[in-house]
Amino acid sequence: MLRRLVSKFWFLLFLFGAVGYILGLLSTQVNPKSFWPISYFGLAFPAFLLIILLFFFYWLFTKNKKFFFPLLLLIVGWQNVTSFFSVSPFTSKSPDNALKIMSYNVRNFELYHWEENDEKRDEIFDLIREENPDIVCFQEFYSGQNHTTTAGVAKALDMPYSYFEVGLTNKKNYSFGIAIFSKYPLTNKARIKLGTKGNLAQKADVIKGQDTLSLFNIHLASVRFSREDYSYIEELKDDATKAGKRSQTKQIANKLKDGTIKRSIQAHSVKARMEDSPYPVVVCGDFNDTPVSYAYQVLADNMQDTYQKTGFGVGHTFNDILPLFRIDYILVSPNFKVHNTKVIQKKISDHYPVITEVSLR
Repeated sequence: MLRRLVSKFWFLLFLFGAVGYILGLLSTQVNPKSFWPISYFGLAFPAFLLIILLFFFYWLFTKNKKFFFPLLLLIVGWQNVTSFFSVSPFTSKSPDNALKIMSYNVRNFELYHWEENDEKRDEIFDLIREENPDIVCFQEFYSGQNHTTTAGVAKALDMPYSYFEVGLTNKKNYSFGIAIFSKYPLTNKARIKLGTKGNLAQKADVIKGQDTLSLFNIHLASVRFSREDYSYIEELKDDATKAGKRSQTKQIANKLKDGTIKRSIQAHSVKARMEDSPYPVVVCGDFNDTPVSYAYQVLADNMQDTYQKTGFGVGHTFNDILPLFRIDYILVSPNFKVHNTKVIQKKISDHYPVITEVSLR
């Protein structure tokens, strides 16, 4: 009797994981504007995937025919599974004409940590010079103090071509936004209207010899958690019973809801411009969303996720309170061959930079 109850409990746990897993897959196809709660299942997809994997291996090793159930789920969701955990560590030597691209959210070079500002900025510059990319796309970039001006950064990085799109200028005349720096000429520069306030996207065509490509640099809406929100989440890690603070929990849930709806709108705005481009497309940016999300799916449709193609593992890029999430990406058109991609896990900003080498086929 007890054995049957235990067996039933484990199978119910599997069903719980399977339902959550399937809803996570569906979250990439359902626009949050239509039904926002499903986006939570995409956010929790790693937990559901872990449950499916545990049951798959357990039933496989115990020679239980039930292992076909989790196997089927893994096959159906393989594209999403590998977008979360890449299993394609097959890199190739980059040819001489390869283009090396970096995407980096630099958190305004730690402007508001005054005692660390210059030090952090110089660390970021040193890292970029060491990697020596041809193009750098910055999110949360600012210009206006000491060497941290557009001209100063261009000189420091030996990248003579730049495009800074300003989102905000404060009383001290510091400008904040996103920026592209390049060793190659930039033409047809344009700001992309995202349909919501507070975030930016820019587009420029890069001319490299006889080739032209359209480069998009984007920073989609964040959840805008406050310090109190982060402190509350940290408390939950230590004591889950504190989830009883309904007002704080509701506030966090509402921010997650608003963020995912805004990103869905913004993703469609950017995708429309991507599809209008007559050239091969490269998209760099901080999407503020995981690979199992609607916004990512919209942008990655008919594109190659460079990390998914040549990386291995989760490849998390956010190193703050939720260190298992990959929210920074470089996507490229099918016209490109992806040679290698890596996440440089050096904690200078609250994001790790992503760097890839690609060439036109």
